Formats: sequence, C-alpha cells, structure tokens
Amino acid sequence: VFNKTVYILSYTINHTINNITRDDLVAFHKKYFRANNVILGVLGDFNSEEMLTKIKAAFKEWQPAEIDFPPKPEVPKEYTKKIALVKKDDVNQTNIRMGHIGWLRKNQDYPALVVMCQILGISWNSRLVNSIRVEKGLAYYVGNNYGAGYDVPGLFLIACGTKSESTVTAIEAILAEVEKLRTEGVTDEELKEAVDGFMNSSVFDYDTKSEILSRALRYEYYGYPQDFVEQLMEGIRNVTKEDVKRVANEYLHPDKFTLIAVGKASDFDRPLSTLGDVVDVDISIPPPSAEPIPEVGETDVEKAKSILADVVKAHGGIENLKSVKNIVAKGQLSVNTAGGAMQVHMKIKQYRVLPDKIRVDTNIQTMKMEMSQVFDGQSAWMITSQGIQPLPESMVEEFKKSAFRDTIQLLTNLSNDDISVQYLGTEVVSPTKDSDTKGKMTDVILVSNAAGDSLKVFIDKETKYIVKKAYRVMTEAGPVDTEEFIDDYRDVSGVKNSFHTVIHRNGEKYAEFTFNEVTINAEVDEALFEK
Repeated sequence: VFNKTVYILSYTINHTINNITRDDLVAFHKKYFRANNVILGVLGDFNSEEMLTKIKAAFKEWQPAEIDFPPKPEVPKEYTKKIALVKKDDVNQTNIRMGHIGWLRKNQDYPALVVMCQILGISWNSRLVNSIRVEKGLAYYVGNNYGAGYDVPGLFLIACGTKSESTVTAIEAILAEVEKLRTEGVTDEELKEAVDGFMNSSVFDYDTKSEILSRALRYEYYGYPQDFVEQLMEGIRNVTKEDVKRVANEYLHPDKFTLIAVGKASDFDRPLSTLGDVVDVDISIPPPSAEPIPEVGETDVEKAKSILADVVKAHGGIENLKSVKNIVAKGQLSVNTAGGAMQVHMKIKQYRVLPDKIRVDTNIQTMKMEMSQVFDGQSAWMITSQGIQPLPESMVEEFKKSAFRDTIQLLTNLSNDDISVQYLGTEVVSPTKDSDTKGKMTDVILVSNAAGDSLKVFIDKETKYIVKKAYRVMTEAGPVDTEEFIDDYRDVSGVKNSFHTVIHRNGEKYAEFTFNEVTINAEVDEALFEK
C-alpha cells in the first residue's frame, strides 16, 4: 500500500538484526537522545513545583544539540488496485486483508470518518458483521479499523477470515457492502447507534491516569491540541447521514483496494484471478544461518569422544540405551506466551516411538480444551474438537530435527559415520537461568550430523549427565535460539531419564516440563500415529 516507504509494517528477520552493531546503537543514541528531543511525563501523587525543580536538577547536565533529522518520506498520493496471493497449502481457511491509504486524525472530516467506520465494520451490529458473518455465513471474523494516523495518513484496512471454499465469494460480498455504503448512505438508526457506540466505548480508552498521561504525551509529540479528544467527541455528535455518505464517496475507493489473501488456492471457490491480475507473494523465511564452528583439532575430537563414552555409561550404558523402543511420559507443561504476558498450564502425555514418531496429548483444564500433535516420521498434524489440521512445514522439519536432539537417540547414534563431535571447553551452567542454585561446571561438546544439524551439549563434570542443550530452531516467526535446562534424573528400566526440563527461547523462559511418570517400552497402539 505504501509503495516501499518506511511506513510499511514489515517483519524483521535475523540477518537484518545481525547487521546492527554496538557502534550503530551508540551513534544513534548520541545523535537523537538529546534534551531538546525528549518529552517527559510524570505520573503520581506529588507537588508539581517540587517535582519540576527535581527534574531540572536531575537533568541539568543533559545538553541540547542540533539534530540533523532525515527528511520524512512522502506518502504516495496515488494508488491503484493490487491483488496478491500467499499460497499456504497447510490451512483450510483463508485470511483476507484489503484496503488503501487512510487519512489523518486532524482531518476536518475525521469525525464523520469515525462514524462511517463504526457503521461499516467496527461495531458488533455493523454492516460487515451482519451481512458477511450473520446473514451469509461467510466469515469467522470480519471488520475494519479507523484508518487514521497522527502525522501521516494511516492504513484503512478490512480483515476477514473465511473457509477456503468461500474465499472469492466473501471478497465480493465485502466489496459490495463498501460500494453500498458509498451509494445508498445510512439510516437514522445506524447513525444513532454508531455515535452512541463510539461515545460509550471511548469512556474506557482513558479511564486510568497512565492512559491519560500517554494521551497527553502523544498529542504533544504530534502537535495536537490537548483537548483534541473533546473536539473529536463534539464533532462526532454533530455528524449527519449526509456527512457519512459524502465521506464514504470521497475517501473509500474499493476499486483501488490492495487485496491480499493467504490460503490454499487449490481449494478456493474460484481463482483469485477472477477479481483481476494476481501477484504471488513468497513469505518463506530463510533458514537460520549455521553457527560458526571452531576449527577442529584431533585433540578436541578425541577428548569429546572420551567424555561422551562416560556420558553413555552414566545414562545407562549402550546396551540399555539401544534396547529402548519407546518412551511414554505423563506430567505437567506450562508455556509462556510471547513477552511473558500469560502462562498456560496443561496436563501432558508424550509418546516417543524410536526412531522418529512423536505424539503429544495436552489437556488445558481451565479452558476445557484437549489437543494432540502427531508426527509419524514424515508428516505432522494437530487434532482438536474441530477435527484434524495439518501443521506448518516449519513444525514438520523441527519434529524431524528433534529426533537428532533426543538424548537417547543422540547417545545411541554417536558411533554412526554421519555424526561428528568436538570439544569446545568448559562452562558453568545453572539448572535454569533464573535459578539461585549454584551452577555446575560442565564440559561443552558440539555434536553435528551430515544433514547440517548441530547442537551443543553441556555435561556435568561430576555426574556425566547432560544438563543443558543449546541449538537453533526455525519457527513460523523465524529462527529462535533455544536452550534446554535438564535435571531431576531418575532410573527407568536401567536408563537415566530426566523428569524436569526448562526451555528458554532467545534468552526468555518459554516452557517447563515436569513429568511424574515415565515408562520405557510400554504397549503403544500404532493407531495413535494414524489420521
């Protein structure tokens, strides 16, 4: 939509981040973090004059400086119709986005545009919801945003999720509703409901002191009057039906929408090209670059082999390890969402049938939800109450790689020709990164295979148990540096098994497994690995 300007919302992958050096960050801070380029807000119970005195004293040494700001790129004034397709063959529904460059909040027509957006697809009783979701049954979700920006026009966007077989029909129905708003106008009832709905919901936008402070700082930063929200409310109260129809005609251009559909094109009701010329978009993420491997010396190889021989003995010996056909483990799993915003607890039953079959059954009791993930050695799928859903290719590949990283498989396969090992030195490892427990001195060994997979294993110098693994995985969000902190080893049928593992991703705690029951060579029904 924004034609490759800096206003594009883009996903930054590892190689772009890795190009940023410490010197770059220092230079950026030195150039832009200046006393004349900062807005400071203070929230709390204090005397304003006293606080101002303290602030001036605290920052008196912070000098202003002339800053040569780069020119702000212009937003494209003209835009044309575009249609893009992201082929994703492992899904059974299509996610649709369509829209174009929006408008500014300081636009004199913004109050009317807000009401227009409410009527089209923001409220639960909006036209898009009633027509596309309720009446036609074409969407799991559908709606639009307000499309406004503070200093540059925002992005007006309509979003919809529909089953693959109704993709083009849903798109055409949405476009028809937009055109209907432009040509037929709105009713008195729609106008009243939209105005009342916005007023009532806005009460909760600024119901805390921190939200009010953030709004004040934002208005100051963008040069808006501090009573802008009051002006907006007054403007919305005065919007008429004629205003809504006028701004719909002037600002909405469905014939110039940029449209993107993500889904399984072979299941669409009609080709996307029915709507116009289509551009295919490749969203594949490049595989993570391999970590540089230190130069191999014969001494390092021999030392690694010697240590690993002791590790094999400590974990039960090669004969016992080779006798393992499957492992079934029951316990608890907790998973942290991105940024640690929420922690989900669940019961778990994990089946691993060597060499490469995996099934994980989970039960989230608080949500009354059961789910299974299955890998049969070649393909992977998820089972829920809604049916069977193929898992993304990135997860299939990680299931395959997990067989290489499995402790029993790893120790059993050390003598294989395609496995190479190298001693890297020593390192102190704590049971978990946030643990106060005294760390253990470990030997660090790099293990690699002919396929290019590698991981570091950290071996307790005293017990010879593997207490940590470090490797890189590819997720749908890109490459992730992963660490497993492993402890609570117990004897199970002559083999040492860990009953507790904490997993960190990119340095943050991601998951914690705590098993209370582990069985080796259990009776496992092969049907568990069949669709």
